[in-house]
Amino acid sequence: MKLFTPRFDEEDWYGLLSALPHTIESSSLYETVHALTGTATPKVNRFKDKEWSDFYMPLRRGRKVIAVPIGVTEVPQCEDKLVVSVGNRIPIHLSKGQETISPEYLTPFQEMGKLIPFIRRDHSLVEKIVPYDIRTGKIPGKYVLEELMPKEEKERILKSYYNHCDKNLAIEAVSLEEYLATAAICYKAAFSEETEGLAPAEMYRRWSYQPNIDAFSIKNPKSKKEFSQKQQSTEWQGSHLFWLTPSRIHLYPPGKGKPYFSLTAGLSGDESDFIRVVQSLVEKEIPFQTEHLGGVLEYLAGNTDFRVNLHCKYFPSIDYSHSPEQQLKYFPHIIWDQLKIPKWKTE
Repeated sequence: MKLFTPRFDEEDWYGLLSALPHTIESSSLYETVHALTGTATPKVNRFKDKEWSDFYMPLRRGRKVIAVPIGVTEVPQCEDKLVVSVGNRIPIHLSKGQETISPEYLTPFQEMGKLIPFIRRDHSLVEKIVPYDIRTGKIPGKYVLEELMPKEEKERILKSYYNHCDKNLAIEAVSLEEYLATAAICYKAAFSEETEGLAPAEMYRRWSYQPNIDAFSIKNPKSKKEFSQKQQSTEWQGSHLFWLTPSRIHLYPPGKGKPYFSLTAGLSGDESDFIRVVQSLVEKEIPFQTEHLGGVLEYLAGNTDFRVNLHCKYFPSIDYSHSPEQQLKYFPHIIWDQLKIPKWKTE
């Protein structure tokens, strides 16, 4: 059975998709997508949502026919509502309503149903028509990072930090002035020469996520009591005052049950800066702890998997285009996620 020629070119479809609102109240589009769900048995997740993964939208790419995975979810708390997921894009929320939808918007969804008999006949079809630049997977970081931290250096840094923790250094409370002085140690470690001539407060204003020191609302910057009272109140909640950099190097002051500074980090391009900060705090014998050092070191050593074509703030990722260069560099090392096919109902 020969595949049909899809109505839409890939580029045209994504142009249409970008023009679609994220919430659509259209009975015609809802019924078109809902008809697809009648062909397969959904999985029910822990939230009692019904999930169909995945249907496939046929598109043209040059002279080839390709397919884009489309997930559909029915939320039981919202009657007659479907959520349509297209890759990393913001989902479309569909419900019945009076909105008029142009036939050109309906066509790609109708052709998803037209493709189903082809997939039911040959499940391997999706492997042939879903391009690698659309598929997701993972790849070890050692094949992505340009430079890797040697094992000996990683172990040396860990040993130094553990020795520091064994000293059981403690500090019960700090003033705003003392907090900024400790933050300055971090800034000097991360930004080196750029900090020359800057006072701690100036460094904070330049690099912190919340550059307005007045947001602390501290009348006496030397008062530990005032700083501690503010810290224990709800006034600073959600303010990001302790984000030393927008890219997530955070330094939290000592508090109840934690007689030390707490240092946290995210995988956001500043991993080497984070290591320098840790080393500087250890050298200066600042009472601090961090749960993230091991993870950052594993990342720098190339032992962390990167997601492929799937972006999330909680893990590193790469875009894979399947270009000749990337095929040589990445393709042999990528572990591809299995393409999902719904559990078809018996005809």
